[in-house]
Amino acid sequence: MTTDKFCVEITELRGMLKDARKIKISFFIPEIFKTIYADVKAVHLSIRDENNDAIDGWIKTTIVRGQDKKDLLTEVHKSKLVDFYKNPQEVDFEFIAQEKLPPGIYTAKMYTVDEYLGSVDFKVRKRFWFF
Repeated sequence: MTTDKFCVEITELRGMLKDARKIKISFFIPEIFKTIYADVKAVHLSIRDENNDAIDGWIKTTIVRGQDKKDLLTEVHKSKLVDFYKNPQEVDFEFIAQEKLPPGIYTAKMYTVDEYLGSVDFKVRKRFWFF
């Protein structure tokens, strides 16, 4: 069982972080993942490109349970501690890419060490300015 309520927002930052991209990903962990006692787990975010390569800016690698229920070594871009006793709940991640993301389709995947929570695809398009 995975969560399917995702929201992705991509914004371009100006000033000192010129041409950086801020990616905000939020998702809803349903009640089915609720524990019967306080259970704080790290939720990991991994962002991958069309070739299934991790985008630049990951902070560590870790072993997680993949979608096929097998252990998977993956690059982690952000982690957040979440108390699964409080489900249903919304979890938000904000990631600032080191470089402007080239146009393409990307996938953000969320895991705990022992559970695949779900993924969302998002597209980055070329921007055209009309005058």
